[in-house]
Amino acid sequence: MHDFTFYLGVHQPNWLATMDVPLFVSFTRLRDRDTLWEAKARWAMDSGGFSELKLRGTWTISPMQYASVVRRCVTEIGKLDWAAIQDWMCEPIIRERTGLSVVEHQCLTIRSLLDLRALAPELPWTPVVQGWSWPDYDRHVEMYARHGIDLTREPIVGVGSVCRRQDTLAAGAIFAALRGAGVERLHGFGLKTSGLVDSAPLLTSADSTAWSDQARRSDPLAGHKHGADGKGKCNNCPEYALWWRQQVLSKIDEGMRRDIWDAKDTAWRSNPTSPRLVATVGTTSYYAAKRSGGYVWVDDAGDIVIDSAGDSAAAAERKLRRLIGPYVPDRSITVLELDDLLNNKQRTPQ
Repeated sequence: MHDFTFYLGVHQPNWLATMDVPLFVSFTRLRDRDTLWEAKARWAMDSGGFSELKLRGTWTISPMQYASVVRRCVTEIGKLDWAAIQDWMCEPIIRERTGLSVVEHQCLTIRSLLDLRALAPELPWTPVVQGWSWPDYDRHVEMYARHGIDLTREPIVGVGSVCRRQDTLAAGAIFAALRGAGVERLHGFGLKTSGLVDSAPLLTSADSTAWSDQARRSDPLAGHKHGADGKGKCNNCPEYALWWRQQVLSKIDEGMRRDIWDAKDTAWRSNPTSPRLVATVGTTSYYAAKRSGGYVWVDDAGDIVIDSAGDSAAAAERKLRRLIGPYVPDRSITVLELDDLLNNKQRTPQ
């Protein structure tokens, strides 16, 4: 079994001063604190991006503000393993809020890493790979590489948009494919217990706050009384959180020994190499690669939808418009060079 770190997700940042286990704390819980606490054990920081994008449809915190808070945490709290960048989640509910496509979210995520490392290169920023359908993640690794960021050499790489999947094996297949591509030091964000146990052999670390939801639905621990009337639940109880953590660690050990991925083939179809054009149709993306004989258009699921789209970008765009045109309004298709998106020329978030 390989080394694995489980970060216990907590809502109360003052637990950093009292708990001697690895913790996972959101940026949103720390940004406005007048007083911070010296950490007793190592910890990592979540960006709080899901709540930010769901509520506001864009990041309202500038990279400079974000870096300033993280720098203060490093100085005053200490023992920070890493901090997530201001990534852009790709769940459909978030893309409906932003009005942007998966590819645009991926480009904005890369832009965040570049900005934060330029502003504060001394801080432990970790890249995050984002996507929704399986081939998206492969494409995002390629997009990072085009900006000189080799994810196979990073100390840890977060894998986003996996915690709310109904099929936990789908998340595991994404982790397995990324490891197969050489990105082996992975962190799984906010996994459900079942997904955490099954995916642990593929991960370097993971976090979860599932203990709080479970406590809200369960009876308090024996002898525990919470709330003014003493009838409250243990959903903000450190003893319950640590008890739950021990149960999960035992299950993770079992998952490591079982290792369902040891002989499992993952249903993964790699994207065409070096995608050059991206077409956005609503919140859906198509992308084109240059192969011998001309451009090939591929959909979000990794399936080739046009295997001969001409030798020029203009011809490829015309061919795609003829394919999609009858089904969408005339001006709802945006076709851009991938390098334009990577260079931050994408549409302004709504």
